[in-house]
Amino acid sequence: MEVLGAGKQRGRAAYYGGEEYTPELSPKIKVEVLAPAEHCEWLVGVVGDAARTGEVGDGKVWVVAVESVLRIRMGEVGREAV
Repeated sequence: MEVLGAGKQRGRAAYYGGEEYTPELSPKIKVEVLAPAEHCEWLVGVVGDAARTGEVGDGKVWVVAVESVLRIRMGEVGREAV
């Protein structure tokens, strides 16, 4: 997803119409992955390796437990819905 956010690179000057300004929000990319718990450690490593540039703004990876999933169209619940 393309999103906007404020990070440590905030304050970097940008130009629009020949005028310098300091944007409050910078364009970011957000990636969401829903996977079984046993794949989480591997996925964190893969995403981290793929996204790492060594520059400010590389981002973060965090894992959140999902209590329940429902595929609305099919009525599937739990792992079947994933």
